[in-house]
Amino acid sequence: MNQLLAFHNDPILRARTIDKAEWHRDQDNFVQGHYWSNGKGCAVGCLLQDPDGAHHRYEAEFGIPEALAHLEERIFEGMSVEQSKAWPLRFLNAIPCGADLSMVSTRVLIRILQDLKFDRAGYPDVAKSVDDTIALLQRRVEGEDVEAELLKASARAAEAAWVAWVAWAAGAAGAAEAAWAAEAAEAAGAARAARAAWAAGAAEAARAKFYEDAANWLTEELAAAPIPTDTVIVICKRGDTLLLDGALAGFPPATVSV
Repeated sequence: MNQLLAFHNDPILRARTIDKAEWHRDQDNFVQGHYWSNGKGCAVGCLLQDPDGAHHRYEAEFGIPEALAHLEERIFEGMSVEQSKAWPLRFLNAIPCGADLSMVSTRVLIRILQDLKFDRAGYPDVAKSVDDTIALLQRRVEGEDVEAELLKASARAAEAAWVAWVAWAAGAAGAAEAAWAAEAAEAAGAARAARAAWAAGAAEAARAKFYEDAANWLTEELAAAPIPTDTVIVICKRGDTLLLDGALAGFPPATVSV
């Protein structure tokens, strides 16, 4: 199976995708609440122009894992209207051409878990569940196969946290509104503790900060995604000029006269 690389290692595809998002922004076509209708839609809808979302198409069309399409959308829907208008371009511009994005969602989950604030001393079981999940996911990032451990009964909390993350990213069951951590802890048998932790910070300001932080973490992890050492830098020629994709090469965009 071929490795999935961002924009299929094609700088022209990257540029065209960003241009399309820029056009939709300039036309004020980014709207929250639905995928695609009457020429307007969400971050995913405007790129794919599919009323059903079709997030899976991100992989075939843009070389971006489906999970990141769901995550991009959830952040878009959770932001303020003003912030959401700029988010699709911010997301795309953060992605280096040819990067391996397979571990980005896992890295973002780790950062959310690490930032989770609650009474650890008062709820030691929840604290242990969070710490165990972080440890397992860090091992996944390092290349270990930890899926079996996530599914073991002894790792029920870790499994629940991961399921909750997927649900949050997909926008299922209102996990984003209730805070994914609360859903994870509830699934792990600590519903009261989780709900108490969320209730302490359930104000709109806290919710807004959560999405702001999630957007920052995601764009940082996208920008830092590794480019395989055997990735070929794609250069295209227009007339007497060679165009080199700076994001792929690791330095600012440049043109080379020939």
